[in-house]
Amino acid sequence: MNTKAAARTWGCSVSTVTRYCRDGLVFGCERTKSGYSIPDYARKPAISKAKTESSIYLNIVNAVDKQQSVTAKGFHLPNDRMERYLRYLCDIKFIHHIETLDSGERVFQNLEKGVAFLNERKERRQNKRIQLAAAMVAIVPTIINLQSVA
Repeated sequence: MNTKAAARTWGCSVSTVTRYCRDGLVFGCERTKSGYSIPDYARKPAISKAKTESSIYLNIVNAVDKQQSVTAKGFHLPNDRMERYLRYLCDIKFIHHIETLDSGERVFQNLEKGVAFLNERKERRQNKRIQLAAAMVAIVPTIINLQSVA
C-alpha cells in the first residue's frame, strides 16, 4: 500500500505516515520513485516521548492493546533500554511475545493482567470526570446567586 492508503487505515495524515517511513519506524517500508511502498501487514508505529519509567510502561501496554508496532526508535529509547522494559512487562505477565515476523518486527499481546490494568485506569479516569461534573453542578447555583446579588 502507499502512504495515502496507510494514512486512511491508521487514521492519521499522509505527512505523518511519510515521516514514520522516513524515520524508519514502519517495518518493511521501502522507498520508491513516487514515495514509499508499505507492506499490507505493517502496523502503525507507537510513538511516545514519555520520559518517566511508569509512563513508558503505560505507553507500551497501551500500544500493544491498540496493536501498534512497539519499537525502541518509536519510543525514543536505546535498544537495550527498550528490551529491558519489554522483558519486565513479559516477566510480570502484562504482555506476551507471540512471534517475530520475517521483517524483524516482534508481535506482542496483552495478557489478562495487562487488560485489567488498562480497564482499571479507564474506570478511574471516568470516575474522576463524573466527580468533576458533579462538583461543577454544585458550584453553578452558587455562581448564579452571586451574580444576582451584584
